[in-house]
Amino acid sequence: MPTTPIETELDIQRFLAWEAKLLDENRLDEWLELLADDIRYFMPVRETVPLGPERPSSPATFALFDDDKSSIRLRTRRILSNVAPTESPPPITQRLITNILTEPTASAGEYRVSSNFIVHIERRGRHVSMFVGKRDDLLRRTEQGWQIATRRVTLAQTVLPMTISIFF
Repeated sequence: MPTTPIETELDIQRFLAWEAKLLDENRLDEWLELLADDIRYFMPVRETVPLGPERPSSPATFALFDDDKSSIRLRTRRILSNVAPTESPPPITQRLITNILTEPTASAGEYRVSSNFIVHIERRGRHVSMFVGKRDDLLRRTEQGWQIATRRVTLAQTVLPMTISIFF
């Protein structure tokens, strides 16, 4: 496994903790600043089918999200507008980001980062949901700090407890 300097690993861990804090506090305008202009935010639907010789893996048939920065900006505007009934009042969320592994790429200042997450959501004090999964990110160091260039979110569950309007 390629090694990342410990200072860089700690910096990336702090960045991911800061990102989780911004999302948990619904500070989406600030969170948008952490996204690269060329970001791809992708979340495939998992398919549970028997695997066999003709089907060696379980590919995603379609994506729940396949966003660029402009579509992410539209989603955040909708969430912050109080027009979305599921977001008014905003849900209480708590994100735990764990098992963070970093790997340098061939490009200077870019790192592949994998992590696991748990997101607890409570809506209107009555509806509780939890999402568990993993993220595969490409983080890029810029003059402004770290930015997320790509994010692939893979949920552990195949049956969703609710519609997904949050970011992972």
